[in-house]
Amino acid sequence: MIPVAEYEADGATFVVPDLPIVNVMIDSLDDSVDQMDAIAGGESIKITPNQRVAEGVLFANNMIPFSALQGNEGVFSAIGDGFKAAWDWIVGTIKSIWNFFFSRDNAEVAETTKKEIDEGNDKAKKAADGTQTDAEASSQAGKMAKLAEEGGDKATADALKSAKTPQEKRAAIKAALKKLPTLNKTAQNKIVKAVNLVEGSHKAFISIVNKDSPKAQAANDKMTGSDHPAADILIEMEALINKVIVKNAAFEPIVKKVATAKEVSAVIAFGTAINANVAAMKTLGDDFNGKKGALQAVLTKTEDRMKKAKDAKDKAALKSEIDALRVLVNQAVKVAKLIEITNVRLRGAHKALLEMFGL
Repeated sequence: MIPVAEYEADGATFVVPDLPIVNVMIDSLDDSVDQMDAIAGGESIKITPNQRVAEGVLFANNMIPFSALQGNEGVFSAIGDGFKAAWDWIVGTIKSIWNFFFSRDNAEVAETTKKEIDEGNDKAKKAADGTQTDAEASSQAGKMAKLAEEGGDKATADALKSAKTPQEKRAAIKAALKKLPTLNKTAQNKIVKAVNLVEGSHKAFISIVNKDSPKAQAANDKMTGSDHPAADILIEMEALINKVIVKNAAFEPIVKKVATAKEVSAVIAFGTAINANVAAMKTLGDDFNGKKGALQAVLTKTEDRMKKAKDAKDKAALKSEIDALRVLVNQAVKVAKLIEITNVRLRGAHKALLEMFGL
């Protein structure tokens, strides 16, 4: 079982790897490497706070027995026990990110968004050209009349209410579509908030490449300046993220204009742009998934180093391996979370725009 954290984002709940816990587990490995000499010399060691947290995580995941938690030293008092268990947990977590999100959920997230956007665009197009069903026209006319009344436009509200035949309702709806964007204050406020959330997601992609923590930055600098096999993966992953950042930059002006849209055609244009942005993020997830083989080579190299580590040189090399994993797993988790949350926020923005037009 991989520990996860549920978090709310714009009304949707995601279950993703808990990044703080992942980093504590990596820190527990780092602490163990620092203690290697003392353990090899038979000295008593003091369990670090990171290792204590790691023991709880390992016990909760049935990877160590309860008896291992007893005493002052615990499972990390022996390099082969706690270290190996923590390592197995980290490997399991990394593989779950790739196997479950990048290999499976990434496509489902993109498909869900495209389906919802296409349905919304279809509704907008049919309302604009009067090809909605009689039942849809009746429902839209009733909803729009209420919104027009709330917005203080009695003439538009009366025209919608007095329309009797489906043809009359469609004509009244077409006329209302030109009025509602400026009348529907509640929806206007909602779309502004939705746009801000989308822009926040786009900025978060930039923060991944810029490294949003000193520890991640230090590990990144050390790794990219080495011949470590993870260095190539990191450089390639950052190049892939930069492609999405470029796409986001082109998408940004379209997002900013949404809040002031006056024509229903803006809904359709926005939906089309969203689908292109979502396709770019799906490609990012697919490309990350393509790094699975190279990632496995990094894990194998680190595990070999763990088994052979004996002296100061090996110790330094092992710490470098752990730093490499820290950067890679942090990037992977953040990208997975951002792809999910950005999809939800884009769907929310499109829905809010439809509501602004009374659809």
